[in-house]
Amino acid sequence: MRIHAIGKNIEIPVAWRDAPETQNRVIYSLPDRLLALVCRDIDLQAANSQEVLLERQVLKNFDPTSTGIAGFLFGIPIHYLYLAPHKPISFDDADTADLGKNQAEANHIARLANAAVEVFENQIRGYLGWLLSQKSFLTEHDTIIKRYAKQIRTVGFPILSGSPSVPLKSHSDEEIYVAEVQAFCSRWRLKTLAAPYLPIPLAPQLPNVTTPGYGATEGVEDFSIPDIFATNSRGILPETVEAALRNNSRQEHLSEWMKIVAQANSARNPIIAFVRRFEVQHYWRVMLDRYPDELHRKKGRMTEAFADFFDVSVDTIKRDLRHFKENLGETWEREFITTL
Repeated sequence: MRIHAIGKNIEIPVAWRDAPETQNRVIYSLPDRLLALVCRDIDLQAANSQEVLLERQVLKNFDPTSTGIAGFLFGIPIHYLYLAPHKPISFDDADTADLGKNQAEANHIARLANAAVEVFENQIRGYLGWLLSQKSFLTEHDTIIKRYAKQIRTVGFPILSGSPSVPLKSHSDEEIYVAEVQAFCSRWRLKTLAAPYLPIPLAPQLPNVTTPGYGATEGVEDFSIPDIFATNSRGILPETVEAALRNNSRQEHLSEWMKIVAQANSARNPIIAFVRRFEVQHYWRVMLDRYPDELHRKKGRMTEAFADFFDVSVDTIKRDLRHFKENLGETWEREFITTL
């Protein structure tokens, strides 16, 4: 059985590791700049000095936008790429030598790789924003978190591999848990979850563009593209691939997303909006979970702080929040499981 490794080789501050609030809980980290913007208008520290001190002095070393660490699950760091800006691929002199290329050729390979990665990265992040605004997804997600809290504490989250319909060898609680999570991941096109509310979608598996020719000794390259991705191109081959992806995807629960990424939909602005909405909903929920009393009746100021952080208008953040309210209901922001 393969279990997702939540964290490796990270030194946990003793004060954090031994703090009672980290036991049996998920503690999500916040970008230090976002917390500073909220504190600018709302005096969180005066109301809850111990909590904010821990947040600013300890968690700022694990800022998700710079470290790729989204928080702690039972005191173990949660490694998660999709809350951090994408880091472009580049080659130093040693890398260039290993490739057997000169610097100009290496730079060209890096540009090709970054162009490909950016296209798929935006779609992954956009899919996450759409996914976290789906009531059916969150209902299934929360059911698993509540039902299998013990297994999550013991073995973490299983990684999707093979068919979820393979018969169980036994009916132990752990195997039933793994089978149900794999079926959930397969249904929603996920590889696994890094933590509650932090899914990792399936990603395209393409030939390694940084080492041309690798693995192509027989003149054939294998690749796979999950049906949640658009091909973003014209021509016989891309349109054939696009048709195959859409025709084989008769999943009603994904139909809205399929329309967004369908080749016929040439305006892909909704994907960009969903990229931002994933981060907005996550940090908004974390803020309210961490400081429910201090932020009561302060959503106007929170909205202004979020607008500054995301460098958009206040109206844009209001539209994002309205989108989640309309899709998930009045209490969406407080339906957030952090204790297992």
